[in-house]
Amino acid sequence: MRALVTGGDGFVGRYLVAALQQAGWTVELFRGDVRRPDALRRFRGDAVFHLAAQAHPARSREIPMETFEVNVLGTQRVLEALSGFGGRILVVSTGDIYRPDRQPRQETDPIEPRSPYGWSKRLAEAVARAQDRLDIVIARPFNHTGPGQSEAYVCPGFARQVATRRVVRVGELGSVRDFLDVRDVVRAYLLLIERGRRGETYNIASGHGWRIGQILNTLIELSGRSVRIVVDPARTRPPDSLIGDASRLHARTGWRPRIPFRRTLAELLRLRTQSVTEDPEGISTPEDAEDSEKKLLSIPHRD
Repeated sequence: MRALVTGGDGFVGRYLVAALQQAGWTVELFRGDVRRPDALRRFRGDAVFHLAAQAHPARSREIPMETFEVNVLGTQRVLEALSGFGGRILVVSTGDIYRPDRQPRQETDPIEPRSPYGWSKRLAEAVARAQDRLDIVIARPFNHTGPGQSEAYVCPGFARQVATRRVVRVGELGSVRDFLDVRDVVRAYLLLIERGRRGETYNIASGHGWRIGQILNTLIELSGRSVRIVVDPARTRPPDSLIGDASRLHARTGWRPRIPFRRTLAELLRLRTQSVTEDPEGISTPEDAEDSEKKLLSIPHRD
């Protein structure tokens, strides 16, 4: 079996490539600009995983045009380049396209993005659905993290601060989000290639909400350190809740998350503790944790 992955050098892409290789797939990576993907026309294989994207919601507010170009135009051109492809294509969207609500979001619920990133993914889905000659499945993963994710995201960012500082400076802590381990998300991607229904959309979610402050408190507890939390009023906003319902995914593929999120947080904290030192002023100095993170890519996790 042969697969092509766009975005294979990114955070999730590296886990996906490792999982595919462990399952016996031959993997090709497209490392070019998805807005100019002519090289994809030559691909012959069984599956394409389209992960390449500008994937940071906050960053999308700073670079909205680039976000739309990469996520919408890029998806359009990737699918055009694959117009003669006979295998299955997984297009990765996001749970961020839903309107926040206390009830877990289902695939049929209202689509009301709150960032250029969310809107770009909504339009990328529309682009994918217009390609009726291709065998496309759309995935909507909710928040996911793990070793190797940028500290611009909340969980590794918190882990770095808790591991290295006596004072943790944060923004709004009351919002609730659905978090998964990246390895569970990648496992869902493989199952959707194998068992997903052509043309359908699938949430990838735990169905359980974590308050952002709960994540921080868990990391502090795991660290065993005495840490003072300082909330920056300029970074606060009204709290909301966004949780996913993955019943459709489970019914179709049998998927359920296997890795407890507390374990994921413990791994993030351990790596940050190993990769930094703390000076007397509480300023963190990064060391090289790349080897440790690479090792975790191939560690199987079971209940």
